[in-house]
Amino acid sequence: MKWLLRGALVPVLIIGLYLLAATIGGVIPGPVADIVDAPANRRIGLVTSPIHTDVLLPLDDATRAAFGFATRAGVPLDLAQAEWVAVGWGGRAFYTTTGTYLDLSAATVLKSVFGDAAVLRVDAIPAIPPDHPAVRYLDVSQPQIDALIGIILSDLSDAAALDTPGFNATDAFFPAKGRFQIWRTCNAWLGEALRAAGIPAGIWTPVNWSLP
Repeated sequence: MKWLLRGALVPVLIIGLYLLAATIGGVIPGPVADIVDAPANRRIGLVTSPIHTDVLLPLDDATRAAFGFATRAGVPLDLAQAEWVAVGWGGRAFYTTTGTYLDLSAATVLKSVFGDAAVLRVDAIPAIPPDHPAVRYLDVSQPQIDALIGIILSDLSDAAALDTPGFNATDAFFPAKGRFQIWRTCNAWLGEALRAAGIPAGIWTPVNWSLP
């Protein structure tokens, strides 16, 4: 009985250590790219769900042009009421087959842990109330936004959308570079992208609370 109890505690201990390391990784500043010095007079947003974070980029002519591939795939970034483009990176199996967390299968979980092909999700977002509880904003410069857009586009491996339903009528999935796994999650990818764009973030951010 004692051996069974000890065996049951092992995964709990592993998960606890992982979450502790993730929390510490978010506190330790990671290396930040040196981007052209400019006023932080623009904003980006971070939209959090229980385990995932999307980045919100303000829509203007330049952003719409950069994400023209998404508009051509049916993401309505050209509509007047669209104020943001939301971008998320994640594992293909989890992202494209999981409508809710109740839909998670053991195979999807295993792929997420050990490695899965990556996808980018792009969505058109209308105006958001300033006090929305799921959104926090970061003050950044235009060069940092430009760099972040470039980093996102560099991770796009194909501008043709996947033939799979999105979460709603305004989003689409696109094949992305890299592989999703427990050490490089959607949140870790976003932390890397922020630092590469000159925006401070922790050295390792695999969970959403370890992001800025």
